[in-house]
Amino acid sequence: MAKIIDKGQITLQGGAVMSWNITDDEVLTISGALWDGSVTVGKDIKSEAKFRHLVLDESVQAIGIFNFSDWGCLEEVTLPPSIKCIEHAAFCGCKNLKRVNLSDGLEIIGADSFFGCESLETIILPTTLKKIYEYALAGCGSLQEIVIQSSVTSIGDVAFGDCNNLKAIYVPKNKVDYYKKRFPADMHWLIVEDGSDLPVKP
Repeated sequence: MAKIIDKGQITLQGGAVMSWNITDDEVLTISGALWDGSVTVGKDIKSEAKFRHLVLDESVQAIGIFNFSDWGCLEEVTLPPSIKCIEHAAFCGCKNLKRVNLSDGLEIIGADSFFGCESLETIILPTTLKKIYEYALAGCGSLQEIVIQSSVTSIGDVAFGDCNNLKAIYVPKNKVDYYKKRFPADMHWLIVEDGSDLPVKP
């Protein structure tokens, strides 16, 4: 069992409390409320301990604007089903982030949420997701596949722009033509029905 090597509590404006701990397997777990984004992680969590994996427990209800932006140590993020929305630029610029584990319950990925996460290889969009805003995953140059669930009703402009290593965008059956209208022409060859073989670039 992992051992806690550092921990703390932060009282936020309005009296809400954010609790955190870091274990010797390099996992940072946060519970309670999150700061409003105007305060950076470096100022909030003053720890010499190393962490690579961020886990939010189910007491966390929302991720705010810029909450984890430019957090260079992160390699993996795990979010609970209590999170309904990832706000604007929440993980923007996390250049070493490789894997994001999203749970069913998430409905909105906000604008620029993962913009510039250039090491991101894996993100599985949940079956409850409804909206993906503009530039949400733009600049994720290591991302190779995206599966868009049938629950998605809206995708913003350039949501997956500059994802230059994409090999396929899997979409629900009979939705290929619809999604081709939502993506630039140079990405149309990537869009295939879920369950299809990898597309071949013409």
